[in-house]
Amino acid sequence: MPGYCGSHPPTLRAPTERMHAMTGSRRYTPQIVLATALLLAASGASAAAAAPSLAQAQAALDTAMQKDAAGNPNQGDDVMGELFRPRLTALVGCLPAAEQTTPGAVDCLVTGQAGPSEKHMALRFLPTANGWQLQHSDTEMEVAAPVPDNARVQVLLREDFSKKLVTERNEAVRKSLEQAVSTAQVLAVERCAVSEHAPVVACTVQASAANERGELPMQFALVDGQWQNATPAH
Repeated sequence: MPGYCGSHPPTLRAPTERMHAMTGSRRYTPQIVLATALLLAASGASAAAAAPSLAQAQAALDTAMQKDAAGNPNQGDDVMGELFRPRLTALVGCLPAAEQTTPGAVDCLVTGQAGPSEKHMALRFLPTANGWQLQHSDTEMEVAAPVPDNARVQVLLREDFSKKLVTERNEAVRKSLEQAVSTAQVLAVERCAVSEHAPVVACTVQASAANERGELPMQFALVDGQWQNATPAH
């Protein structure tokens, strides 16, 4: 598989897609097309999670820090505490929390700054009557990075192979890429974490294509609530 490393055992093959059996034999009326479009739009709107604004996220973080300070009166100087108070500089995007213990909970990718240091992280917010509340433990503000599902990663992986095919001139590599575009399957998305260098989620992707199987690093960015490929070009 292009860009893959590892052993090459026999792999699961993608099921054959008989697209000609699905197209050309049916005619869709404008009414059916319109109804389908409206249904898809409605389902997409209902799936979008409500999320805090940057100001609301900062307010929730401030409240959590104030409560923590009230419970730890000996934690330090007020001036130093203010200097190193975490300030959110960007809220990249939010998705429904992986663990829905509270309805409406969302996991958000944010960029914050405390003193001179900038950090990218995932925070969980819970809706309240007056805004949002930061969910955190006694020892940790952050939560595990949100992770795109296998189906979405497979779409992005095949898109990446398609882009590489456009500029590839080596005939053998082109043939391999052509196979990967149509047969690449994502088997697992593992070891995901928010990157230290950008507000993206870096993962190890286990995948197969044609007769090859291996793993490769990928990075994902949240854009308008949708995962996009943010893997640096090599």
